[in-house]
Amino acid sequence: MDFKQIFLEYFGIFIYIAMALAAMAGLACVFILNRNVKKKSMGSRANSEAFLEEVSMHLEEKDFDAVMDLCDSPPYWSKAVPQLIMVAIQNRNLGVTKIRRMLAERFEREILAE
Repeated sequence: MDFKQIFLEYFGIFIYIAMALAAMAGLACVFILNRNVKKKSMGSRANSEAFLEEVSMHLEEKDFDAVMDLCDSPPYWSKAVPQLIMVAIQNRNLGVTKIRRMLAERFEREILAE
């Protein structure tokens, strides 16, 4: 065997090792993302529905301060949906498309980027 074949054989092994390390890093990223999303979620479907029902009730009455107080209360201030609701209410004077874009950017920055 000449030098070229030996080099290519070892380089091939190195490439497989690098691919395995990249796959493990990808799995770690998926695990971290899943953990962060669960941390920012409401927990159960019943909790989420109860929260959204209360928010809807206040919004029908146009009581934005009550919605802000509810979203800023200790059980909800670290969750994603209340944070996004607060951003939407604070910027309610903007158009719907601008608010949607702002909320999508905020979601990406606060939830997915962590």
